[in-house]
Amino acid sequence: MTALALAAASGAGCGKPPAGDAPSQPVEKPVPSAPASSPRAAPSASPKPEPTAAGQALDSKALQAEIAATEATLTERYKALDQRRKALPPGDAAALEQFNQAAAAYTQQRAAFVARQQELERLRLAETRARIAAAEAERPAMELLGRLRAAIVANDFAAQAQWMSEALGQHRGKAAFAEISVLARSQLERVTLETIQRVMATRGSSASPSAGGPSLAALRRLINGSLQPVAPGEGRIFEIDFHPNPSLPPLDYPNVTKAQLIAKQQLYTSVAFVRAKRHPELLYRGADVEFNLLLKPYYQDQTLPTKRLSEADYEQMITLCRQIAKEGAPPSAPTPASAPTLDPAQTWAQFQRLRREWPR
Repeated sequence: MTALALAAASGAGCGKPPAGDAPSQPVEKPVPSAPASSPRAAPSASPKPEPTAAGQALDSKALQAEIAATEATLTERYKALDQRRKALPPGDAAALEQFNQAAAAYTQQRAAFVARQQELERLRLAETRARIAAAEAERPAMELLGRLRAAIVANDFAAQAQWMSEALGQHRGKAAFAEISVLARSQLERVTLETIQRVMATRGSSASPSAGGPSLAALRRLINGSLQPVAPGEGRIFEIDFHPNPSLPPLDYPNVTKAQLIAKQQLYTSVAFVRAKRHPELLYRGADVEFNLLLKPYYQDQTLPTKRLSEADYEQMITLCRQIAKEGAPPSAPTPASAPTLDPAQTWAQFQRLRREWPR
């Protein structure tokens, strides 16, 4: 009698079932093959995923659960077939025929098992691509959310109005708009014309020429270059406690050197992101950030990270220091300068418009 041999060797035991299809050949005691297992996922004996009520195929988690259950069933079936093979009576053609039929059915189930595993891998790949596409679509809105948060921390009302207007016009359909709305509604309800006038008047006085002359103002602008928050991503986050220290002395304008400044430059290129302990909601790229103790008296906000400066920036800094020395530097540490003074009435008009247009 011709029997189906479904294992690579007739003496296969019950341990880990062998994988792969083997040709049919005459043997006295055929051995069933076992499901092809994978450390990532186990295939299933079912044909194709049944559509849900909404007509959608199962997602990868549901399919993975189904596959795991099928793997356990097929493993037990293999063990039972192997025990049955070992117990076949010699020369019993009827028993051998029945065994071969059961083994053939098992082979078909295992083939469906492998196909199901391949289907799971395809589904996972499609889901990964969909997640990447969704994240890319959300990235501009997430970055705007970070800029809005930074503007609120800095009491920069003109920037707040700009980012809220952009969110309203470009990102209303994005998931991040819900978070933007929470911040925007709070600001639109809280801020008054008097608040804007008071903050902008303070900024105007701190940036006046009496605070140290044009070269000192230029030095502040150079040190406080624009550093924008970014959306979260993969990689290590390094948290730093940037804290105020009003007692630090100003630079020695006539004598400070580029080498002295660069020696105190701390970079964060080894980490993906930097976060200030006092502003955990803001995230910055590590490669964009630096800290320099000698420059801290000039930082606009000593509790936030500052933009990484190039060697050319440090060379320009030395030139400005020499000019400050000629102009006559103020004896005390410099007052950090804020953004240029804007028209409070114009900014307030933007807030009023946004308050009317913002969705409730």
